[in-house]
Amino acid sequence: MAKTKKRKENKLNGNQVEEFLEKLIKKVLKRLNSKDYQPKVSDALRAIQLKQRLKKSSEAEKIFWELIEKIRKEELERLNNKKR
Repeated sequence: MAKTKKRKENKLNGNQVEEFLEKLIKKVLKRLNSKDYQPKVSDALRAIQLKQRLKKSSEAEKIFWELIEKIRKEELERLNNKKR
C-alpha cells in the first residue's frame, strides 16, 4: 500500500496576510527606488485591490462576531428569564 503524505495547508489569518502584503509592498518600493523594476499600472491596481479586500474582510468579520455576541447575550438573558 502506497504511503500518502498529508498536505499541510497553509492558511493565513488576517494579520499574517496583512504583514505579508506590507513586506511585499516594502520589497517592491525598494526595487522601485533602485530602478530595477518598472511596474505596470495593473500591478499597482492589484496591490491596492488586495489591501482593500483585506480591510473589508476584517471589518465584516468584526461585525459578524459582534452580532454573534449580541445573539449570545440575548439567548442567555432569555434562558435566565425562563428559569425564574
